[in-house]
Amino acid sequence: MVFMKRFFCCAVLAVIVAFTPFIVSSQPLNATNLGNSGKLIALTFDDGPSDTSAWLLNQLKARNAHVTFFLCGDKIAKYGAVIERAVDEGHQVGNHTWDHTDLDTLSKSGFDYEVIKTDQALTAVTGQKNFLLRPPHGAYSSNMLQWANRPVITWSVDTYDWAIHSQSDLTDRIVRNAKDGVIILMHETVPTTAKGAINAIDILQKQGYTFVTVNELFTRKGIKLQNGTVYKNAPNNGIDYGKKDLNPPFYYNEAELSSHWASPYIAYMKKHKFMTGIGPNQFGPEYPMTRAMFATVLARMSGEDLSGYPNNFKDIPNNTWYTEAVSWAAAKHIIYGVGDQYFSPDEYLTKEETCVMLCRYAEEKGLDLSGDGTLTYSDSQLIHDWGLPAVTVMTAEKILTGRKSRLGTAFDPQKYASRAEIAAIIARFGTRQ
Repeated sequence: MVFMKRFFCCAVLAVIVAFTPFIVSSQPLNATNLGNSGKLIALTFDDGPSDTSAWLLNQLKARNAHVTFFLCGDKIAKYGAVIERAVDEGHQVGNHTWDHTDLDTLSKSGFDYEVIKTDQALTAVTGQKNFLLRPPHGAYSSNMLQWANRPVITWSVDTYDWAIHSQSDLTDRIVRNAKDGVIILMHETVPTTAKGAINAIDILQKQGYTFVTVNELFTRKGIKLQNGTVYKNAPNNGIDYGKKDLNPPFYYNEAELSSHWASPYIAYMKKHKFMTGIGPNQFGPEYPMTRAMFATVLARMSGEDLSGYPNNFKDIPNNTWYTEAVSWAAAKHIIYGVGDQYFSPDEYLTKEETCVMLCRYAEEKGLDLSGDGTLTYSDSQLIHDWGLPAVTVMTAEKILTGRKSRLGTAFDPQKYASRAEIAAIIARFGTRQ
């Protein structure tokens, strides 16, 4: 039976799973206490996708709740659209093997078939990499942990939905076991699970709980996940970084920066000192580009003297690292304020916004970007009228390339532009200066 759990018969394995996580620090300097520390829960759904996935996503979206789906590779092609939607709406997807095979007794070739093949299928649909692994039945071996070369996620609360098939029992088990840092195991292929989980969310949100992805849970608790380590929960340590400072999907292991797809572009930006980093030895390639960051990048590219431009914004102090750049960008009509003398420096930029701003920069510098053509992105209809000319020019000039999706090449106009994506765009643009 696909849902049969060894834990149900053998409690010994639960002891093996216990761990002591690596804590980044007892009180990170940039940690923010938002008043909700001690109220984070990660709901996880195994064995999907399924025919109930779309309904579940609708309910989660209505409640602003985020979860993690550990998916089986042999279902990914059939449910590609719903997986893309889950990622777009802020949920996390992880690897649950190709066809729900136990990993603890496999050879290396067998492991690669089950896990690496599933990684590839997930990447083809989502464009993401570095997926967390949940081994079926929570079974793993020392060899498996070495081959996985990633964090392995089990659970601290088993709802036994796979055995009991009761909506009310599932709701009760979640509510009774709710506490900060728990990872709760469910299966979206069980007919009663989705509604039982939503009922539990409704109850617990009224008690102040926030439902987050696995990555978000650990990041907000200041716990850095280590490759080859098993995690079943994220114990409360009194820290909450807050949603704005989330790593996932912003976190990237800087030790692996040389293998990042944007590594050559990042090197270009560092060489010319257009972009430096978001912290000591931290470039933050997946971190969204903020308005203040982009103003600074463009100002550095210009090579102009930034002194003497007036700061007319109420939310821009006079002594920040971005004050002069923002004042310059506003005076040059490259980046406007958001109204009522506010600039909103920490607001993330969408991809179409960056195109518009870069076109304004090109016009200010007298650069000829006259490319024309018809956009063929699969999501071109989502581009706003005000952004369409800039996106068209940037695409024709091959400054934009888009990303591969199951529907063709997508642009994702309303998605946040990452620092890596901006590095690539600026590096391609740089040859035209």
